[in-house]
Amino acid sequence: LVESNYTKNAVTFIGRNLKHRFPISVGVNVKKRLTDRWGIETGLVYSYLESSGDLDAEYTYRYKQKIHYLGIPLNLSYSLYQNKRLDIYLQGGGMAEMALSAHGYTRIFNHGVFASDIDDKLPASGVLWSVGLGAGISFVQNFGLYLEPGANYYFPNSNQPRSYRTDNPWSFNVRVGFRFKF
Repeated sequence: LVESNYTKNAVTFIGRNLKHRFPISVGVNVKKRLTDRWGIETGLVYSYLESSGDLDAEYTYRYKQKIHYLGIPLNLSYSLYQNKRLDIYLQGGGMAEMALSAHGYTRIFNHGVFASDIDDKLPASGVLWSVGLGAGISFVQNFGLYLEPGANYYFPNSNQPRSYRTDNPWSFNVRVGFRFKF
């Protein structure tokens, strides 16, 4: 269930021992209308992924990893229906994400007594690519609310640490936010 890294006495959790929390993402996007129906959107998206694992053996290991990503999305949108206050649309595109930071923290206990801890920088190189499709509804005159359910697929990248996105390449999400129209 675990592998040992003998240079640091660290434990790497493999198999089903690693439990992932749902990713949290926040971002700022800008959208430019190309025509009455077509638009293009880009911006910056910050994502936080956390995983943890426990192993009780001769020693007890409590592991937590935290990964921070910064992504640049590029989406096309097509308005199915729109008036001054309502826009119903479809959108699709992709995103390139780079890991800003990836760390694993292991706390080791001997019979319930804290014995040691290890802070490892996790290897995270290259770009984590994804594509997505979705639909949206926007209630905006000058400032308002939008709701966008959608699905994303994250392409395999063996240079990224195990996370929710590597173990579950398909994700379904609902983006909610405020939009300013100018």
